[in-house]
Amino acid sequence: MRNGFTLIELLIVVTIIGLTATFSFKAWSAHSVKVEFDSAVNEIVAVFQEARAYAMKNVQIGESSEENSVYRVEFEEASGEISLSGDVSGEIFHYDWNDVLEFDSANWSVTYTAPYADFATDTSADLEFTLTSTRSDLSETIIVRASSGIAEIVR
Repeated sequence: MRNGFTLIELLIVVTIIGLTATFSFKAWSAHSVKVEFDSAVNEIVAVFQEARAYAMKNVQIGESSEENSVYRVEFEEASGEISLSGDVSGEIFHYDWNDVLEFDSANWSVTYTAPYADFATDTSADLEFTLTSTRSDLSETIIVRASSGIAEIVR
């Protein structure tokens, strides 16, 4: 009767563990890129929803005693950044997704006017742009409806 494992048995077990770890790491890496991309896309849609909600409530943001009457969501192609600002309080939030996303569009601006969140785009038509991941072949299209100002992901 023998005690322990042979060298061949140990090598087989180590090889199986190594192969499992390799495939698991590749799957985890691809999944983490997708999660990061999806999170950034959802945040962009939330920026439009937030601007619309601010305009509907006409909330006071910042130290100013006046309320904002216009909320603006702007994209700058040169920097690849999106900002949410109010006409009185100035920049409210600034978002930089350069390391995660690429935009297919030029500069654009969307405004929501209080108190009813009246909506306007630069072109008076639906604003549509496609986002692609900088690390994989993922892409999503976002459309902001000219009739309502509601942003949604087109799937």
